[in-house]
Amino acid sequence: MDTLLKAITCEINKLRRLKMDVLDSEYKDYDITASDIYLSADVLLVPLYWYVKNNITDEMSYLCAEDYMQDSVISFETKAKDIIPSIIERTTKLDKKYRSHPFKTYRSIIVRCFPEYINS
Repeated sequence: MDTLLKAITCEINKLRRLKMDVLDSEYKDYDITASDIYLSADVLLVPLYWYVKNNITDEMSYLCAEDYMQDSVISFETKAKDIIPSIIERTTKLDKKYRSHPFKTYRSIIVRCFPEYINS
């Protein structure tokens, strides 16, 4: 598996874990609140799911979106030019707020997957 796909897989799994358990061990002892991460997890997953759906081979098909997110993933491309800059801006603000910089890796993956939507 190439490095981008491995990074996407890790990030999807991390966000899924956070949805299940806000006090995930990776973030234990940090100053991250449930509302900042848990409520944002689905929004952050949509671009990753869309990228997987449109760019990944069958062996990665287990990374498909949850049923309730299917419509969002399908419609993502039509709104990506607005969504991606907004996600970058929001996660940058959150990373400045928290000493653990929880979205640094996520943001770097989004920039690699969607460079055409990044404001210079």
